[in-house]
Amino acid sequence: MLSEIASLGGKVTVAQEEEGALALLGCEKYDVLIANVRAMASGGPQDLAFFRYLAAHHPGLQVLAVHHYPELAVSDIDSSQLDRKLLELGKLAVFNLAKRPGRLELYIKSMLLPETAGENPVQEVVYLEKLDDFLRKDILTSNYQPIVELDGDRGVVAYEALARARTDSLLGNPALLFSYAALQDYYSTIDKACTSIALKNAIPLSLDFDLFINVQPRSLTDPNFTEHLHAAVIAGGRTPANIVVELTEQREILNQKMFSAGIYSLKEMGFRIAVDDFGEGNANLELVLHVAPDILKISGRICRFASSNKVVRSMIHAIAGMCRDEGILTVAEFIETEQDTEIMTELGVHLGQGWHLGKPVPADLIVQA
Repeated sequence: MLSEIASLGGKVTVAQEEEGALALLGCEKYDVLIANVRAMASGGPQDLAFFRYLAAHHPGLQVLAVHHYPELAVSDIDSSQLDRKLLELGKLAVFNLAKRPGRLELYIKSMLLPETAGENPVQEVVYLEKLDDFLRKDILTSNYQPIVELDGDRGVVAYEALARARTDSLLGNPALLFSYAALQDYYSTIDKACTSIALKNAIPLSLDFDLFINVQPRSLTDPNFTEHLHAAVIAGGRTPANIVVELTEQREILNQKMFSAGIYSLKEMGFRIAVDDFGEGNANLELVLHVAPDILKISGRICRFASSNKVVRSMIHAIAGMCRDEGILTVAEFIETEQDTEIMTELGVHLGQGWHLGKPVPADLIVQA
């Protein structure tokens, strides 16, 4: 069935579990979701005819298939978290195939044979592995993107550590990785792994540069997290004074008391705090009020419209002015052109980050440059 779609240039992504499918839906666009891959091998003539119709009329479909989707009764489908997500997005079709046993491995092998795809070869079948399996492989690494001064010689003042995978994997996409981790309540686990790797791999970088380390707010409700971070900073040859803990919001904070205690502990140790993606997310302003950050990063989703939208420019100018009055540094994200750089400088933003100013690269390449 999937071969009929993929043979026309479509892309098929197979998720091993429901949380992985939810993470994919939040990061990428799919036209069709197949909710039970295990039943695909024994799909009847009606199933096959339907997918042939889809492939014929909608070339280039993006298909997401879930391997271990719960076998729900028809009456239970509306209460499924995955199906609710599909209803929210509104542009996906859900097909719960018959609950008959089938072997995914055998089906995929048969799907890849030339005769099953007719005259056109299958373009792409991609697997999203389970998060536990990915973490056990120990393939996470960090790249470092420069943050530069906008008013002046545009010198680099800091680098942000960004999680990547050393080998080809869907989970090398940090947005997908952290969304998947959030859905499984792996906040502290993934953040401990990423911060340790970021600090270890940053050892070649000069101590003259500050280092921004991404942390999800819920990780700070783990009473051991701040001590772990402090130990990783010392092991990496740095001090909290030149580390900026960048709060990257994935989910709302459930335990405000524990979160506040974590923020207090970080500040007592000498860490500075930044709030990422300011201007998007319902709880973003509330997070700023609770944290009293040293640095505010203005969302790139807002900054990218500054050149074409007067209201956006007015908003950024107001944010920059407010922060300057309060002694808070501002960072504009998604600086992609020289025009973006000039506009943000005119609006009073202190620092900039984006591909025009420097792409994320391993620390060794920065030292060699």
